[in-house]
Amino acid sequence: MIINDTIYKEGIYKNFEEFKYNKPSIKFNYNVLKENSGYGISNNENQVSFYKILINKKEGKSIGAVFGFCDGKNVYINEGLPKLSPETEFYKIEYFGKFSFYQYVKKQKTKKLISRAERNIDNTRNIRISNNVRRMLEASTTVDEVSFVEKIINIHTGKTIILNTKTLQKLISDNKKLLDEFNKEPQQNKKLKQFLIKYLEDTEQITN
Repeated sequence: MIINDTIYKEGIYKNFEEFKYNKPSIKFNYNVLKENSGYGISNNENQVSFYKILINKKEGKSIGAVFGFCDGKNVYINEGLPKLSPETEFYKIEYFGKFSFYQYVKKQKTKKLISRAERNIDNTRNIRISNNVRRMLEASTTVDEVSFVEKIINIHTGKTIILNTKTLQKLISDNKKLLDEFNKEPQQNKKLKQFLIKYLEDTEQITN
């Protein structure tokens, strides 16, 4: 399996099995573009990197759905098996024992109702609007919602887990000392990766 190998084979993975056994089926001779996504206050408080393959649309379409790729140094995945294109986003993984860890910024478009009174507040500052009139004035607009996501993939089973307070508590529940330490941690959401590594080190699934 790839976690036991010291050399990662360069290429594109069509599925999880190719990734798991370090056997990409498609040659990789492309450049990689690194970009950043922001999240937090005004979506600029923190930055997370993601990666794109510089491939033309026609060639990407001929390859179809992919799990990820290796550039010979690092491994990048997108477990959603997207169809490959110049805009497909991939995320660099880190290996922690039987788990592959990665993080990204989830982007989702949602509709938000905004009244014309709210959009033209200067014109309506001194006007009292009834609820019925306000409903008539309501309009919708599409806004981008972003959230920071951390995930792990079990390299043996391919199961993907969103790493959050509840899933980490369940994962480390057999280590009472570490679980107690985590439960007392005031910034749990910012320390998920740190406690995951501690747990795997304690169980000798990874070494320092």
